[in-house]
Amino acid sequence: EYKSEDRKAIERCIFELQDEEFKRQPHYWAPAEEATHPYYDYLVEKLKTKAGTMFVAEESGQVLGFVAVQIDEHESPCVVLKKYAYIPDIVVLKEFQGKGIGKSLLAKAEEFAKNSGMNFILLDVTKGNSAIDFYKNQDWENMGTSMEKKLN
Repeated sequence: EYKSEDRKAIERCIFELQDEEFKRQPHYWAPAEEATHPYYDYLVEKLKTKAGTMFVAEESGQVLGFVAVQIDEHESPCVVLKKYAYIPDIVVLKEFQGKGIGKSLLAKAEEFAKNSGMNFILLDVTKGNSAIDFYKNQDWENMGTSMEKKLN
């Protein structure tokens, strides 16, 4: 489980993900240099208010990746699924990908969700993210597509 001493290592993971997202969609995502530190603080605070936690993957004391998972709720009367677990972030540093770390982090998030009484766990992934096939191979299903239109 995450410890506050992991901050720098988690920020390194956030930076790597944010940099990749910014390169794919610079009109939407903030540059990693600007977003990493404030996002870490935002994430930690959000996990406190959403009954969440973070897990880190470590080897010889080095953080290789992390997953954040929280309990969330739908307020809409149109939605049957009211409470669910949500993964706002999962990152494995590029140099350690393909070694089963992401699979282990997802398993920890799923275990947390089940132990919290949840029957479903959700996450979002942006177009072009190389992890899409990874999620499909882990039995995750695409629920829909977010659309955007630039207004001139």
